[in-house]
Amino acid sequence: MPKIKALVIVAHADDETMWMGGTLMQLKNKYNWTICCVTQSKKNKAGKMFMNVCREVYGAKPVLLNCCSLREHEVTRKLAKFDHKIVFTHNAMGETYHPRHIRVHDIVKAMRFEKLITFWPYSGARKDLADISIDLTETEKRLKLEIMSRYPLSHSDFEQVRKIIKNRNTERFLIPENKKDSMLYKFYTTQLTDHGFVTRDF
Repeated sequence: MPKIKALVIVAHADDETMWMGGTLMQLKNKYNWTICCVTQSKKNKAGKMFMNVCREVYGAKPVLLNCCSLREHEVTRKLAKFDHKIVFTHNAMGETYHPRHIRVHDIVKAMRFEKLITFWPYSGARKDLADISIDLTETEKRLKLEIMSRYPLSHSDFEQVRKIIKNRNTERFLIPENKKDSMLYKFYTTQLTDHGFVTRDF
């Protein structure tokens, strides 16, 4: 049986590991993954590590768009070459209100891929509202955390997010067209605010 084609679109190198690294490992023999990082280029350390992690750990094809400005027409033009029917990307709240995550989500959603699946929120969300849940093995979880610790990219919230992810044994996802999606965002917006996250640039 041929592998299922699936595309992952993330804002930064390390997002693929942070939000679905265990899933990529677990399903690499079932899915033919292409992982696309929108803002990164091949020239820096993070971009090079992204390429290596995608190929060696996830058995995936890595793509770096180098669209740091996140201009919609430029990103759309470069993504238009992909004919994947299943696409994973950031959720509407950017996981932690991250403006670049939100921007990538909005651009990807506007392209109307056949099946869009988004990452699970950072914290405080009701688990019963998840559409997809992937239980990680201890090996998958350990390798995911190891890769995250090696990535040179970081921002002010990175360590806080990493602590939460360290305690998670499951990766969850949302299907935006599902009515549960809007219920979840209403619920966890307050939770994020309580954790000190605000809309800002990084």
